[in-house]
Amino acid sequence: MDNEQAGEYMSKKILLQMKNIHKSFPGVNALQGVDFELFPGEVHALLGENGAGKSTLIKVLGGIYIAEEGEIFIEGQNVVIDGVNASHANGISIIHQELVLVPHMTVAENIFLGREPGKGGFIDHETMEREAGTLLDDYHMSISPGAFVKDLTIAQQQMVEIVKAISYRSKYWSWMSLPPPYRIKKWNSCFRPCVC
Repeated sequence: MDNEQAGEYMSKKILLQMKNIHKSFPGVNALQGVDFELFPGEVHALLGENGAGKSTLIKVLGGIYIAEEGEIFIEGQNVVIDGVNASHANGISIIHQELVLVPHMTVAENIFLGREPGKGGFIDHETMEREAGTLLDDYHMSISPGAFVKDLTIAQQQMVEIVKAISYRSKYWSWMSLPPPYRIKKWNSCFRPCVC
């Protein structure tokens, strides 16, 4: 990178910034003064030993854990992330390492769980399946929105988790683990049109 490119890069607006984040659990200081910045077009990988705080930092960003100290800025605005809904409202989605799908519900029901389309207290299953089908088609996933999650392979379930995160129309995504190498080819074929 030459000096001109470096200057242009540094003049970009910081999209996401976490400053002086602290989080502890009984007997463990998981995060102590952690800072993190994300600029446009960047992709980051958090690497470290087990217990280094990688997942804890992402869970603070996702509203699963509440930081005891520190600030979070999104596009320069100080935001309070005091729960998952606050994270979603600020354009953040987390794709969890462990699956958080309901096996005895359909793909569509899992994608829209807690945000089901409908009126007067009644769920509009037709709209939900249509919207889920559109999302699945957009990302070239040959999964039926009416299929039960328990009948899908683990790889397909992980793909449903990703589509669920996409369905929030988030600006920022955090993926808590990489897929095993044997699945990389499948992931790449599904996410060619995805610009994150």
